[in-house]
Amino acid sequence: NSTYQIVGDGGLAFDHAKIIAAAFRTMRSMKDEYDLVFRFLPEKFTLSSMQKTYEIIHNISEQPANFRRKAANYVVETDEYEDCIGHRPAKLYERKL
Repeated sequence: NSTYQIVGDGGLAFDHAKIIAAAFRTMRSMKDEYDLVFRFLPEKFTLSSMQKTYEIIHNISEQPANFRRKAANYVVETDEYEDCIGHRPAKLYERKL
């Protein structure tokens, strides 16, 4: 069970901060639910961005090799790479249908 303290509403109206906290609690209860992760990703994405999204939603940290092994059942590699970046381009993936 997670508890949240609303330090500042950042301009949120009414009980919206509580609604956001409730949404995070619901998302975090779906530990093995990768479908949720795909809702926050573009059609084509890197495994690194998928891992970051998963970790933020579930408030956990995973070793990249472990995450990639688990995610392999849910993604398919494309022939495309990231572009317009300042480092070696990463392979892009899509959700496996």
